[in-house]
Amino acid sequence: MSVKMKLKFMSDPAHGWLSVSRKDLKTFGIEDQISESSYQKGNRVYLEEDCDAGIFLNAAKENGFEIIIDESFTNKKHWIRYQERYRKE
Repeated sequence: MSVKMKLKFMSDPAHGWLSVSRKDLKTFGIEDQISESSYQKGNRVYLEEDCDAGIFLNAAKENGFEIIIDESFTNKKHWIRYQERYRKE
């Protein structure tokens, strides 16, 4: 039986990001695989949709999680774009 994990996917007209906790990146052992194309703020990491989000989703699935995604969209440039680029702590 899988454990459900609810995540937010946020996008603007040009790109999208999956919001995950830094703790989950560490738990899945993938913090070294995330690129600087993703962003961070506090304990949240916003994984870019083209590569980094897929790395996370695959790791979650391999660890027995069922992902439920809540999507939101804005017509303006998303606030995520103004955050610090991801770097491993």
